[in-house]
Amino acid sequence: MTGEGLTPFNRETALSFISSQTQEIVSAQVEAADRLIVSQERVASGIDKVGVSVDRVADGLEGLEAAFEWGFSEIVWHLEQERAVLKDILKVLQAPLDTQAKELRQRAEEAYRNGWIDDALEDFLESERKNRYDFTVHHSLGNIYFFHKKVPEKALEFFEKAAKYATPKSPYHASVSLLHIGLVKYLQQDFQGAYEAAKKATELSPNLYEAHYQCAQYGANLGKYDEAIDHLWEAIKGDRNYCLKAESEKDFDVMGEKLRSFFEEKRNQAQNEAKQETDKAQELILYAESYGLTGSDKFVTSRQKHNKAKEFLNRASLFDCWDAIDTAWDVPILTLDALEAYVSNEISRTFERSEGEKHELEKQSRSGRWMPGALLGFLLAGGLVLYTIYEWYEKGEIAGLFDVILCFTFAIIALAFWGGTLGAIGALIVWPIGFLICTPVYKFLIKRVEGRYESRLAELHERLSEIQSKRSELNRKYKQKEKIE
Repeated sequence: MTGEGLTPFNRETALSFISSQTQEIVSAQVEAADRLIVSQERVASGIDKVGVSVDRVADGLEGLEAAFEWGFSEIVWHLEQERAVLKDILKVLQAPLDTQAKELRQRAEEAYRNGWIDDALEDFLESERKNRYDFTVHHSLGNIYFFHKKVPEKALEFFEKAAKYATPKSPYHASVSLLHIGLVKYLQQDFQGAYEAAKKATELSPNLYEAHYQCAQYGANLGKYDEAIDHLWEAIKGDRNYCLKAESEKDFDVMGEKLRSFFEEKRNQAQNEAKQETDKAQELILYAESYGLTGSDKFVTSRQKHNKAKEFLNRASLFDCWDAIDTAWDVPILTLDALEAYVSNEISRTFERSEGEKHELEKQSRSGRWMPGALLGFLLAGGLVLYTIYEWYEKGEIAGLFDVILCFTFAIIALAFWGGTLGAIGALIVWPIGFLICTPVYKFLIKRVEGRYESRLAELHERLSEIQSKRSELNRKYKQKEKIE
């Protein structure tokens, strides 16, 4: 459980080292895991063989979660000191110090990072005398005495000071020191002392999941199986890989049967929840399809996720069932997004069609008001032209082909001139009649169009309201789920 870190310490190298190490650790845990926790299909797919990202490693113990191992705890401590939150605390702690005291501490840290342990020890001890409240100095001294000098009693003394002075300034860093206290006492076979230290860490930092895990581990050694399960579950809620870590941890062998029953219970609960969520997702997909939704990218993705959720559920391991739940929860969001966009677009298109038809009818209505007068004018002009040609014919003034052509030409010119003139005069005279006839007719036609589209738009708005109501209900469920978690 113990070991030395990289010497000398380099931040980028350390981040890369831990990230690659965690990948190897997780891969080994997955390979060895009970199929109740990880299915054979998951092992083959390599879905769980992913190391902790560099960003998470940079967050120290808090970011590593289940990937933390005591073997690189010193590297993690160096990374902790690089974090902005600790630097801000140290600015306050070091404010009253003179320049020499600050330089002494910096020199000690540099020596420690470079692996010059004796020089680091000497300078840290001198730094502690100048500023007893700097908990980081106490913790570094604890590391040196424990991991390098192999003097656990001295290490315990400094870890306890670190926890004491860190508590009012940074409960999280106090918890880190408490976990080191727990480790020292655990190796001394003082399981009760180790358990109490880890439990105090959970009280100071409830979201430090490694503290819950170590509390569970030490509780198992004490026969506190129920408490161990409770703390293990808190750790798992933060990082499910604690299932793998616990399953491979020898300290849990004493409660192996109870641990397996716990995993079976969680798997059965997850399986039931996954079945419910995939069924609900299926209902929502069918609901969307009943509206005619098919080709939306989000809806296609939604159906793919639903199929993936069912695939996870069929595998039936604990991790697969949890993934089935999470994947099925994505389906309603995507489906309702796609459906809301589809219905909103349908409303816009329907409104545009309605306005287009109404505009066309209004245009026809305006031209129709002039039509009776114009038609009457052209009829009069046509009658006059025909009568004139008939008179010429009766008088014998149309004798040959040439006369016929002249008459035809005259008829076209006269009809165009007199038709246009009389048509315009007739339109002005008869316009009131056209207005009286066309206005009610086209108003009736426009009302029919409005009525037809209004019913369709009302139906679409009702659907949109129903979709938005489902979304509100879904949001409430999400909030409740977040509170439970």
